[in-house]
Amino acid sequence: MRANLLPVLCAAVLLCATSPVRADDVTDQVNEGLTAYAKKDYATAIAALEAATALLRQARSEIWKQYLPAAPAGWKAEDSDVSSGMLGMGSNASRKYTRDNDGVEVSLMTDSPIMQGLAAVIGNPMVAAAAGKTLVIGGRRVNYVRDDNSYITMVGDRVLVRVQGSSGVTEDTLKKFMGLLSFADIEKAAR
Repeated sequence: MRANLLPVLCAAVLLCATSPVRADDVTDQVNEGLTAYAKKDYATAIAALEAATALLRQARSEIWKQYLPAAPAGWKAEDSDVSSGMLGMGSNASRKYTRDNDGVEVSLMTDSPIMQGLAAVIGNPMVAAAAGKTLVIGGRRVNYVRDDNSYITMVGDRVLVRVQGSSGVTEDTLKKFMGLLSFADIEKAAR
């Protein structure tokens, strides 16, 4: 157990040592973990480092908000929403847009262990054909999912992009929202 915890502690110390930021919640949790580890209080060390990891995932989710588009003409955008998945299940950012009774949600999901499997499913032409259709928007292959009234695509094999509309939203409207995304910027951020 000690051998497994040591790399995590080293990474946490390096993270804090290279950060020019003053003490914050992440640093406090890492320090709490180091103190507990020095006392051989492994349960507390693990809990503190897991708390630091959760805080880092939340900070990572905040970064993705900048890649959500502004509202197109005639639409209103709500504030962006972010979450970091439980048990390390990824970072998510989304924004809802409204116009009259129509609604569209644009979401980005990344840093999830399920991404590799999703990339294989989304890239499978048979699955895409069964779900709806495949076309290219903004230089990226996207899949339309009829049952969900959404377009989905993978960017850089690490970010799932989804544009979903309420029942009254047309495919053309969804295409316009998909076209507002900067896939190149999202791919660069995913590296």
